[in-house]
Amino acid sequence: MRTRSVLLLLALAVAAAAPRASRAGDGARVASAPHENASYLPADDEGQHAAWDRAREAAARGDAVSAARELQRLAEGPAHAVTLVGAASGETGVAEGTRVAAHHAVVALGTAVAKAYEDEHGARARALVEEALALRDEARLARAADLYLPCAAGRRAALLLADLALERGDDDAALGWLDVLEDLEDVAAPDLADDVARWRRARLDRAAIATSATDAARPRVRAAIEAASPVAYGKGAAAPPADADLRRPPPPRAWPTTGGGPSRSAVVAPLPRALRFRAVEWLGEEPSEDPPGEADERGRAARPSPWIPTQGVVAGGRVWVSDGRVAVGFDLDTQQPVVVGLVPDAPPSPLPMDRGVAARERFGWIEGFGLTADGDVLYANVPAELTDPESADVADEGDVPPAVRRRPGQRVPPRPLSDRIVAVRTDEEGGRILWTAGGGAPTPGLPDGLRLFGTPLLYAGALHVVGLAPTAATKDRFDVFAVALDPATGAARWATPLGAGGPIRRKRFDEIMPASCAGAHGRVHVLTNLGIVATVDARTGATRWAYRYDRGRPDGDDTGQRLSDAKDPGKRRSSFLNRPPLVAHGRVFFAPTDGLKIVALFDRPRGRARVLEAWSLDRTGAFRNLAVEQLVGVVDGRGGTPATLVAVGQGWGLDPLHEPYTCVVGIDALSRHGAVRWERALPFGDVPEPFGTALVTEDLVYVPTASGIARYRVADGADVEPIDARSIPVRRAPLLYATERLWGNLVPVPGRGLVCVNEGYVSFWYEDGPP
Repeated sequence: MRTRSVLLLLALAVAAAAPRASRAGDGARVASAPHENASYLPADDEGQHAAWDRAREAAARGDAVSAARELQRLAEGPAHAVTLVGAASGETGVAEGTRVAAHHAVVALGTAVAKAYEDEHGARARALVEEALALRDEARLARAADLYLPCAAGRRAALLLADLALERGDDDAALGWLDVLEDLEDVAAPDLADDVARWRRARLDRAAIATSATDAARPRVRAAIEAASPVAYGKGAAAPPADADLRRPPPPRAWPTTGGGPSRSAVVAPLPRALRFRAVEWLGEEPSEDPPGEADERGRAARPSPWIPTQGVVAGGRVWVSDGRVAVGFDLDTQQPVVVGLVPDAPPSPLPMDRGVAARERFGWIEGFGLTADGDVLYANVPAELTDPESADVADEGDVPPAVRRRPGQRVPPRPLSDRIVAVRTDEEGGRILWTAGGGAPTPGLPDGLRLFGTPLLYAGALHVVGLAPTAATKDRFDVFAVALDPATGAARWATPLGAGGPIRRKRFDEIMPASCAGAHGRVHVLTNLGIVATVDARTGATRWAYRYDRGRPDGDDTGQRLSDAKDPGKRRSSFLNRPPLVAHGRVFFAPTDGLKIVALFDRPRGRARVLEAWSLDRTGAFRNLAVEQLVGVVDGRGGTPATLVAVGQGWGLDPLHEPYTCVVGIDALSRHGAVRWERALPFGDVPEPFGTALVTEDLVYVPTASGIARYRVADGADVEPIDARSIPVRRAPLLYATERLWGNLVPVPGRGLVCVNEGYVSFWYEDGPP
């Protein structure tokens, strides 16, 4: 990636700083240069650089008209173009969408350029707004805001769009438009203070409407919003509004394992405390024993944790689980199953699922075939290729994961590569496939051969996923795209290129799978596994910002094999789970599969310095005997408890007899440095690691283990009585097989209890116990 940069503030900006760890703008952190990251952002177009040069030179000689024209040409360029901005640009800087950066530069350069821009483009913007109002065309109104935001008509369009969203009860969309205006305020030159004050008042009025619980609370909420700093931290920030003054968003209609709501951070209300075993149902062929090698892992740390069961989603009175070929929906009351096929000629019943380390080797680092439910339609990620390890298509058995090599007398299912998205109706016997997109399937609007990954995110009227394709120059690097699919047809509404990169380990293509997306305030956040996290506009796909996160070998500092010709054969001994980012409290929290750190970013660059990084923590060094593997959720700071990010991982230590194995931590999400609030071990004295993905409710943290479900208070981390064998009614215990596993990924059933999903079973834990 080029180190040449274009500063957002042009002639008014400070010179770019040399790459180093530093602080700028309200004491916020500026990102350090990545240690081991060969990813690329599309910020080096020569034509774009020349246009920025012309704009800067015009502003420097006082030619405001020419500067305004050049900036608008940049704003009307490709939707994926990004510009390096900020007080420390170049390799360490933040990249914003070029349209965003150009519009910000108009107001950052002050009155002369802003007036010239109004004179040049104001009439067109006004005409477009009036036409949109006459036709009642919200899309035209959005186009006016997108193209001409710095002028009065463009800002008026953004406010009108916020009003329309508020009228239909879409607070999230309203806040997205208000964020756009707030960003313009952040960078405006001091001599525009009078103009800024006018649209700031209008923005604050609407923000208070979107977030206040009652009309009476609105003045108090507005005052708190107005007093807040854009990069405020913890106790140094203005006092937050009272809990009772803030509106609670409606609960999601579906609860997936990956986190509630589009933000992936919606938290379920407290569950009943006295949960008891209700029923267990098996998936596929009932396992008769532990797979080879898995039992040996028990009782000692073996990062990453070998437990990665499949995902589940609770919606419409069922819990749905997929193995990549079929989806099974169990009735939450009767446990009766419904089976629907996700691929043509799917078998009439589920395939057996691999477990533990074998599942990681077979499926790569995918999320476990997540599902999204919307009424009677399921959206799923499924395998597009099915390869028999002994077929002629496999040239080298060394490329076949050990878990799928054929052993004498053993039936080995084909190896799936998850790279398509499928929509299936569930109200017809066996299901009916509505459409298939990606992975070679003809998909209007999608680049040929693009493979699609992740649990589809249904947000802002589209399905958002991540696409990968080998670059034209080499098969070792992959282009990454943010993709929006039409939920009705599967056609791509847009596919925005975000950059390119390769796996951190040589030729380990099983480690390139991106995570699912998250959405909030009209933006979709994309976490790749190629060293890039980016945010795009949910409507248009235009890049809002991009950030190259710090990568590194997850096993340590040894990089001896990275540039060798051979494939890196070693087993990966530590990693995060492949989880989507969490969006809450104006922050984006993420933990890349190949990352060395937990990272908290602001949900978009803030202030004149365009600060993005809030804090980061080493995933092992920042905690006591813990390797963090998953970020579980973010709990609102209500009732005096700070907003808390909960993380779970594997405990380890040099002296297991005397050193506690920390497995669960609570982090002050809004603190300056990511302060650790509490750390806890698992209570069972068994394997010091989670068995699947954990769950956070408003009051408790639930962590599945091999022996039961540990529980902790969010407020202080205090232990709560776990859910274990003692929670199985005595009359039911003799009916369970010794091999039946009752724990796994946790999916909430609001108001009732939990569903546990693992590689072989689905178990139900309710307050009322067995029928």
